Amino acid sequence: MKKHLILCALLFLYFYPARCQESQQLNKSVIIRIDSLFKCYGVIIDSSINVPIEIKSFKERFTPSIDQIINSETIFWQSYNETNRTTPARSNAKYIDDVKAEFYNYNRQYVGFIDINGHANIIINLFDYSKKRVVIREIGDSWKRNFVIMFSENPPFAVMTYRVNLEIKKLYATF
Repeated sequence: MKKHLILCALLFLYFYPARCQESQQLNKSVIIRIDSLFKCYGVIIDSSINVPIEIKSFKERFTPSIDQIINSETIFWQSYNETNRTTPARSNAKYIDDVKAEFYNYNRQYVGFIDINGHANIIINLFDYSKKRVVIREIGDSWKRNFVIMFSENPPFAVMTYRVNLEIKKLYATF
């Protein structure tokens, strides 16, 4: 059995869509590149696409705008070290002097949702694209259509997920 297992959970109808549905779903995801934020690419996952993860305090989905993406990235950079320090599961993460530079070579996936308090939240799913060949070998370009979830003791590339509450400008290491 392989050392690691990568599960790319499909964003629509859990694992068994018809081909025509897959192409429709791809058209709803928007691939972005904002050079001032990151070198690689981001995918804004449309609110109509089912994301197979459990989200705490979930009320409804929305599709994030570019302005909301920029705001969430800014909150991520400003709060990354403090959030990791105060989150037990991430307390061993190293302190990073320049968070923006550290994650400049990471691709992103953005999922928007409204919580039960009416606050807009964005899940930022980051994965290290500096090892492009490894990423392509493991998941190809499915990250453009599928929310990447990785279960592994020794992952072949880094994947991290954070949640940003845009209303209270707070970063969470859980979603």
